[in-house]
Amino acid sequence: MWAETAPLDPERQRHLLEEVVDVLDSQVTIISSDGTVVYLSHRWRTLQGNNRSLITAHLGESIREDGLASHDAVIPTLRDALTAIWGGRYAHYSRRLHLEFLGKPTWVVLEVHRLAIGDVLILLRDVTALAAHQEELEHRATRDPLTQLPNRALIIEELDRAISKVHDGQGNLGVLICDIDGFKGVNDTFGHATGDELLIQVTQRWTQALRPGDVFGRLGGDEFVVIAPGLSDSRELHAIAERLCQTVSEPFRCRRGMVTVSACVGAVFIRSGADHTSVESVLERADRALYGAKHEGTQCIRITRMNGNARAMIQANEASGASGASG
Repeated sequence: MWAETAPLDPERQRHLLEEVVDVLDSQVTIISSDGTVVYLSHRWRTLQGNNRSLITAHLGESIREDGLASHDAVIPTLRDALTAIWGGRYAHYSRRLHLEFLGKPTWVVLEVHRLAIGDVLILLRDVTALAAHQEELEHRATRDPLTQLPNRALIIEELDRAISKVHDGQGNLGVLICDIDGFKGVNDTFGHATGDELLIQVTQRWTQALRPGDVFGRLGGDEFVVIAPGLSDSRELHAIAERLCQTVSEPFRCRRGMVTVSACVGAVFIRSGADHTSVESVLERADRALYGAKHEGTQCIRITRMNGNARAMIQANEASGASGASG
């Protein structure tokens, strides 16, 4: 059972409230329905100022010019929240804001609550550290740890979005799977550290060879994928594949010596409006095309054309030599 306690005197209550509020790690203020500031927490007074004047339409008289609450992104949001709450539209309001504060990217959470007595409680909390931690976790979950490229999970998400645009008739799409010929020999001869070094250098070269709007990721091992939206025709897709092959044809300078490899590319061209395509079918077709290219030899390209509207998948050589050696 709880023991009965003697009522606290007002001064003790005030100090106790300050201690409790400080534990919340938030800047706290309470204002009455006419806008008068009736309470400012110690953290608010320290960071925002101690002016208890009436909060006017500018909402700037109670906060210091260099305080977080005076930021251009916070003031209008807070003003809108107070207007909505005083107007009876909401009893609670919460919003996360991304802003520049003191020259640094900052995430804050602004909460506004109408209390039973009619006053309004305002909480302003800096969540930059938490946001950075969440961003790091998301990055780790979607990025290849060696190359920092999108990993298979993120590539599948990006490809799904790209295919949806094709279904809606928003342009042609190309998907390429690239494989490094001779990579196993590099690992066997020089070791996995050199193999990793090679993968990083290949990533750098291929990144520079791609168009700004292309999505480039690593499927795993020595297999990479490129999502190329907005293609004019399959010849443009073949030109991208040729650049990828040519880019890695020059030797790589690694710590243990010069390394020479080549690449094969299997690609899928999907015409705008194709409706019978999926992530699985596209990757399967690209993988089959890659297998065919590798079967022909090194530095080869094979392109598959998917005609989803006709519910047929036609594998054909490009007039420019898509199924033959590109070098």
